[in-house]
Amino acid sequence: MDTPKVSIIIPTYEQVPYLQKLLDSIECQLFSDYEVIINDDSASDIIKQLIEKYPLGGRLQYFHNQPALGNPQNWNAGIRRAKGEYIKVMMHDDFFVDETSLGKFVKILDDKPEANFGFGVEVFWDVLNDTKFTNLLTPKEQKKLARAPEWLFFRNRVGMPSSTIFRRALNQFYDPQLKYIVDLDFNLRAIMAQNNFAYHPEPLVCVTANLDFQVTRVVHNDKSFVLMEHAHLFNKIYDKKFDPRFFLYWIKLFIRFQIDKDDPVYLRLGQTYPKLSTYMSLVLKGKYVMERAVRIRFLRVNFLYWLVPEE
Repeated sequence: MDTPKVSIIIPTYEQVPYLQKLLDSIECQLFSDYEVIINDDSASDIIKQLIEKYPLGGRLQYFHNQPALGNPQNWNAGIRRAKGEYIKVMMHDDFFVDETSLGKFVKILDDKPEANFGFGVEVFWDVLNDTKFTNLLTPKEQKKLARAPEWLFFRNRVGMPSSTIFRRALNQFYDPQLKYIVDLDFNLRAIMAQNNFAYHPEPLVCVTANLDFQVTRVVHNDKSFVLMEHAHLFNKIYDKKFDPRFFLYWIKLFIRFQIDKDDPVYLRLGQTYPKLSTYMSLVLKGKYVMERAVRIRFLRVNFLYWLVPEE
């Protein structure tokens, strides 16, 4: 296939059970105008052995990265190799919910040619606790996201890369300086590029969480990762206009990780992002004010935890 409609990009690394589930879900898709590009960062040949069982009618291409590229450069390498009009990234531990999912993803962009980026509802599966929920957006939330894409900074309502599809013409890649909020950053930039997106209000993919090998689980409580990456993204969109939503969100992060003026991470924030230095100083003062008010239950509960946007 020289020019498939959609390229499915699968970055992999040393894990077979969920990748097998993903390949099974691809093999049964009713929509067949696709190619599959597997970019493998594994040191072993465990992935190569698995995909030999999935020829997918000649649609599958396998690339073994030596040396390993790491996330998200491994994802970007797949995007660069894609020939399809549409690009569909699938993480190796996620999978399509049924045989119609890929066709519905394609229809998202087919039905809205003015949008370069689209996404569908994801089923979020917490494997550790065996619980599932969906991230359905109401019509009101869809309008809000189109009007103010920065809303994603507080909570990634688009979801993981597996829940998205975009045109190759978007010409966008994942930021190699990020690992923890790399998908949030990509989604935000993709929507801000047009203040537009396409959306499908039904579950199309199942994304897994709380697996031992997942980066997000490893770094979720690492204040250096969380704060530095949020600062990296905030530095891109900060326009020096005071917005209480961002200010309160940063106070909440500083309280969560108990940041003070001598904290090495706080000092590194100012050194790495000079444009944010004064802003972060004000955030730290705001944190101190909140902590002094901790004895007053009304302020603690209603002001901080109700007004500050959810993560």
